[in-house]
This record gives sequence, structure tokens and C-alpha cells, in this order.
Amino acid sequence: TQRLGKPAPQKRSRLNLGYDISSLPPGEAFLTVRAVARDKTDWCKRGHVVAWEQFALPLAADKRRAAAINTKTKRSAVVVAENQRQIVLSNEAKGLELTFSRARGTLAGLSAQGEQLLLDGPTLNLWRGPTSNDGVKGKPDQWHADWKPLGMWCNAKLNKPKLPQAAEPVVITKRGGVVSVALHHRWTFTGRDDHAAVVHQQVWQLKPSGELRVDHTFEIDKRLPDVPRVGVIFTMPEAFEGLEWYGRGPGESYPDRKTGSPISRYRSTVSDQYVPYVVPQEHGLKTDVRWYKLMSVGRGPKRSLTLRADRPMCFSASHFTPDDLTQAYHTYDLRPRPEVIVCLDAAHRGLGTKSCGPDTLDKYKVPPGIYRLGYTLEV
Repeated sequence: TQRLGKPAPQKRSRLNLGYDISSLPPGEAFLTVRAVARDKTDWCKRGHVVAWEQFALPLAADKRRAAAINTKTKRSAVVVAENQRQIVLSNEAKGLELTFSRARGTLAGLSAQGEQLLLDGPTLNLWRGPTSNDGVKGKPDQWHADWKPLGMWCNAKLNKPKLPQAAEPVVITKRGGVVSVALHHRWTFTGRDDHAAVVHQQVWQLKPSGELRVDHTFEIDKRLPDVPRVGVIFTMPEAFEGLEWYGRGPGESYPDRKTGSPISRYRSTVSDQYVPYVVPQEHGLKTDVRWYKLMSVGRGPKRSLTLRADRPMCFSASHFTPDDLTQAYHTYDLRPRPEVIVCLDAAHRGLGTKSCGPDTLDKYKVPPGIYRLGYTLEV
């Protein structure tokens, strides 16, 4: 932190930060400049941030460092065990075990050193707890008209998809001992067009190093309207209350409401992501997230699960599901779940102002099409 003198009005001053950008390691870095109040005033305390701006620095990609890390990682063969009910992939290097259900065509369990990290999911998620700008919630048979996004989504039954048609998991072995399992689901909706569907494919790839790679592809039928979000939802044990992320923060942000949220590294808790809106609705969303970590707290061995996204994504961690928020009309209707509900989004619709103004701009909507979400999990 450096102090400038008192430059005359309409004059400029030059400040040398003492950094040589070329000497910084490859990767990503931002320069954040804040203007703070020098003294206490009638309207703010000393040190109050009056204005700020953030600049992305032109650094090279971090490919060499990633390659160096991978060469030093302990390796252990990926073991595949199959029977009529399930497929199990295991790797001794990280104590990882993935179990896939043949009947449901889903991931049935993910554990590290014998401790379960996922209780359910990830499964397709197109829904969010309706915001006040999406529409006014009413009784189940009295959702508002099509001219509100909420009415449009409810008419398409986006909140009530049918049980998916699932193909049996497919095991693929690649060179170098890498093993992948492909899952395929076709979700249909009981709206105005029963033929409209969303095809969701996910590929889980376990490497001898213990690296766990996941790729999702979503194909949304053009007969569906633009949707609240495209992504997945999964449940983690209640112990994973600690939260850290690298993206926009510290509060919630949305694709069309994020310029006031600087990109940085933040720490918080899952419980603190809740925002007590008068009418319960979506809350705690984080945009432009590069990675996040959920950490266990309290007694017992400390565990963590880190997710590193291929490209900036949206995510939220909460003690409420989107359906919990949809069904509640008052804050006292909500009962926090002990588990942690995580939503990962390849795309998320903006907020707009349609509670009393125009809808979300077209560039912030999520129209039908193909979306992809890729990430690496670290334990």
C-alpha cells in the first residue's frame, strides 16, 4: 500500500508499484486498485472504499508448471471390478473409489480413504429457486402467466422432469492405464410438448496418478424455452461446511450483476451463503469461479474436495435445494438440511428486472443448445 500526496484537481500522478510483470510465474493474476477515505467523515469511516477497479495482467498460461506437477505425482494402477449390479473403479495412490450403478446408470458413490464424499448425484439441474424477478410464486395450480419467466418454466415443467431414461454405464480403457466410465441420460418433461428432452452425458475419468476428471455435455431440445440454468446438482456430507473459492465475491453475483464483485480468493462457510430474502429464492451464487474447495470441520479427520474448472463457471453451496426454495413462501418455511447441496453451472440466466421492469437481456439468457462443463476433482 502506497500513499499519494494531494494532487491538484484534474491532475495526474504516477505511482510505481515496484512489480516486474515478466518476473511473475505463469498463470493468472489481477491488479486491484482501491481508493479509500483518508479520514473519517460524516458519511463514512476512515478507510472506507470509495471506488475500486481491477485489471487482468497479461501473464503466460501455466502449462509448464502443471506438467511438472503431474510428473512428480505418485501413480498407482486403476483397478476395475464389475458385477451384475455395479462397476467399481479404485486407485490406491489417493485411496479413491468410484461406484457406478448399472440399474440407474449413475454414480452411486465417491469415497476417499474410506470416507464418502458424495451422497447423491451429480444429476441434471435446470432449476433455481425462483427469484422475485422471475415471477410471483403461487399455489401449484396457480403459477403466473407465460409473460413471466416463472410461468414459462412451469408450463414446460422444468421443475418436474420425468425419471430419466438411462443407458447402462460404459467402461472405456485408454492408453496409460486411464479408465473412463460414460453415463448417458435422457430427461423428458411433462409440459406442453412431451417430446421435448434434455440429453445429459457425463464421463468420469480416473488416472493412475489419482487425478479424477469429469466432463458433462448437455443437449437441450429447441422446443424448450430458455432455462434458468444448465448444470448439475449433488449432495455432500454435513461435515463439509468450510468453503473457499477463487472467483467473484465475497457476496453473491450473477452473469448480469457481477461488476461490483472483484475476482479474488475468498473464505467463508456454507451456512453464511444463505441470504434471508423476504420471499425465499435463489441465493449465494458465485460467478467466474476458477476453483472452489469444500472442507470438513469439527472433530474427526480433516477432508476436502477441490474442484478446478476448465473455464470460469457458476457455483453455489447451500443447505437448501432449489425445490426447498421454490416451495417456501416465507423465511420461517425453510428448514436447513444438514447436508451440503452443491450446484455447478455451465450457464446461469441473469436476473433482469422483470419484477417491475424489462426481462433479462437476451445475452444473459440460457437458450436451448449444447453446453459443456468440465472439471478436475482433487481430494
